[in-house]
Amino acid sequence: MLRPFCVISGGPGTGKTTTVVKLLALLLEQAHTQNKPLSIALLTPTGKAAVRLQESINASRQQLACHEHIRAAIPTEAATIHRWLGTIPGSPHFRFNADNPRPVDVVIVDEASMVDLMLMTRLLQALPSHTRLILLGDKDQLASVETGAVLGDLYSAAQPSGFSPSFSSHLADFLPQIPEPNPDTPAASLQDSVLQLHKSYRFDSRSGIGQLAKRMNTGDSWGAFNLLKQPPPDNSLHWIEPGAEDSIRDQVIQGFQTYLEANTAQTALSTFNQFRVLCAHREGEAGVRHWNQQIESWLEQAGLLQTGTAWYIGRPVMILRNDYQLKLFNGDIGLILPEHLLATDKTSKQQQRLVACFPTPEGGLRYFSPLRLPAHETAFAMTVHKSQGSEFNKILLVLPASPSPVLSRELLYTAITRARQQVQILSHASLFRQAVSHRLQRTSGLGDALLSLK
Repeated sequence: MLRPFCVISGGPGTGKTTTVVKLLALLLEQAHTQNKPLSIALLTPTGKAAVRLQESINASRQQLACHEHIRAAIPTEAATIHRWLGTIPGSPHFRFNADNPRPVDVVIVDEASMVDLMLMTRLLQALPSHTRLILLGDKDQLASVETGAVLGDLYSAAQPSGFSPSFSSHLADFLPQIPEPNPDTPAASLQDSVLQLHKSYRFDSRSGIGQLAKRMNTGDSWGAFNLLKQPPPDNSLHWIEPGAEDSIRDQVIQGFQTYLEANTAQTALSTFNQFRVLCAHREGEAGVRHWNQQIESWLEQAGLLQTGTAWYIGRPVMILRNDYQLKLFNGDIGLILPEHLLATDKTSKQQQRLVACFPTPEGGLRYFSPLRLPAHETAFAMTVHKSQGSEFNKILLVLPASPSPVLSRELLYTAITRARQQVQILSHASLFRQAVSHRLQRTSGLGDALLSLK
């Protein structure tokens, strides 16, 4: 409310979406008292993240204690940054830019850690000077696949300065718990615009996942490893030594069995997200391609699948390319199911036509002929990068048997915080500890530029 630019960082379950929904309600109340319209855009780097943001906004606004007209004014439709800027086919440029800014009063960007430096630049160039910009994300997650680590650089430019004395004094009028600023700490250009949410409402102090995440973020490799070897009693952490194939197979079959035995499409889709295998790589014995084939084999041996064709009942598919006509986006996951699982009358249950079924943000279903799908792949296993923005009850994290430059504490942290209830890690001990000790370093120049500002 006090700054036109704000960064809100926090781990999963710390209330980032809840906080921003309350901010939007306050801004709408303020605009209403001034009898001014307020245009708001909800943006994300990917289509999957846009769907997740819509779901979160919908859920959070229902809990607001405000006038109904304010609740109704909070937007629920999110868009990808590319689409909002207006992609020009065959061109790296956008329809909205510095010469043609898009009129908007407030822009919220969720999953900002996934936004690369170039895309963030394009977005900022397309915003009018009066626009209020709020970035949401987790500074400890993996950065964007492309150049830059925008969210991390912004946070580093503001911390550990804390708030300025004047800003702290202002906040103390209604937030007396704000700590006193340290007079010996040099001022930073963004210190009054960046905040970190620390309290997790998902992982309490006794949670094994929460404790593991903290040790990973501090680079405490032995502490993280010892926690996995001697986990707390909440049954949230499991260490699996390489070679324990029988145990792994049983865990995988158990993880996917419920959705494969579902008798409705809605149940199948919701229970499929109970479990997922996450990999650091796409190729190799510890990669996505190998694990998808291995899981298919195990499930077929267990009598839960009948493969043999590209389109078999129960096949999970992940979209790899945006299709705005079908409204299917990169990262969306659906299931190949017999059409009768969508039926409500018994007469149509004789039909065995296969359809690709996807959930909608409103909790409904969409289905298509599998032949209409854009580029896609099987999705029993997925890369940690692709899992960003997703949540599962349980995950199995598979790490490679040899050192890899992609192994880092950011990758491990991103992986384990996809799980709500349980994390299983399959790895060699030494490689796991090396990964926790390794912090990704990117030199885009943004951090130095921000630190040079006075």
